Amino acid sequence: MRERIRQIARQIPLVVLVVLFGLRIANVFAQESAPTSVATTATSSIFDKDAPETLEDLLAIEEQIQKHRQKMIDATVSVTVWQTRAQGSGVVINQDGYVLTAAHVIGKSGLQAEITFADGSRARAETLGVDHASDAGMLRIVDEGEWTYCDLAAEKPQKAGAWCVVTGHPGGHIHNRPPVMRLGRVIGVRDAMVQTDCTLVGGDSGGPLYNLDGQVIGINSRIGASTAWNFHVPSLVFQRGWEELILPAGFLGVGGDPSNFDGPCRLTRVLEEGPAAKAGLQVGDVILKLDGKKIDSFLKLIDVVAGYHPKQKIKLEVKRGDEIIELEVVLERKDPYAA
Repeated sequence: MRERIRQIARQIPLVVLVVLFGLRIANVFAQESAPTSVATTATSSIFDKDAPETLEDLLAIEEQIQKHRQKMIDATVSVTVWQTRAQGSGVVINQDGYVLTAAHVIGKSGLQAEITFADGSRARAETLGVDHASDAGMLRIVDEGEWTYCDLAAEKPQKAGAWCVVTGHPGGHIHNRPPVMRLGRVIGVRDAMVQTDCTLVGGDSGGPLYNLDGQVIGINSRIGASTAWNFHVPSLVFQRGWEELILPAGFLGVGGDPSNFDGPCRLTRVLEEGPAAKAGLQVGDVILKLDGKKIDSFLKLIDVVAGYHPKQKIKLEVKRGDEIIELEVVLERKDPYAA
């Protein structure tokens, strides 16, 4: 009988097994389950096979995922950036409310965002650092609360062939639909990229890629036309760049005309007690350069300042009347929700 099961399992395409397994997982979404801690390790030889060979193999994989399923779902969030109307997914990775996502989802730091949890509750957030080269982005929940989170994997990304689980909001967030869980395998691993065959669609960007221990091993980044061409930012990229990613954008405290694309960058407002005012900038000043970078419009100034962090010093070349002067400004931090 056991040999007969092995024969049947070998004849069933792996994609069918994955679909059947996914349906089994979907049936338990409505069940209440207390979050479990990420502690166990999937070390059984079952997880090293090229494909499940028996019913017992499938049940073992399902059992392992069920240990962490609820926590993986609860830590996965929907992300909306209000100023740009951009939407995507993310994952809470600590009790302090830090959320990992893709850089192309949040765009830049210092923006207002909203986090929607699996149960439909919401919280305010701010966008922090972004690394567009690797597509790594970070947010921080600014409201107080107890956040369910999943740990970042401490070791290197999974080897090719390892089982993995992806969650997110395919097609965008849908009311009363929890994050959708999908099973897959790791196809390839590099320092700046993990490739899987997990099924991804628009809206999944920024969502988590988990190992079977419920730990975050990557963030959904680029979605290809083929299932095999889906790429994720490894969790180690976030860990290596942590200090830069958690910092918000620097605040200069000036106003100008963002519709004047051709320049010049003439200041129409200098906030009282702001960093620019403290450095001596005045209404009517024209900013020519910032740390040697040419500033030809107020929009250019906004983009350049967004690459700096609070407490950093910048040197400005300013035209005031017929005089060219140089000023040094220490950037500060601005709450994006402040009036």
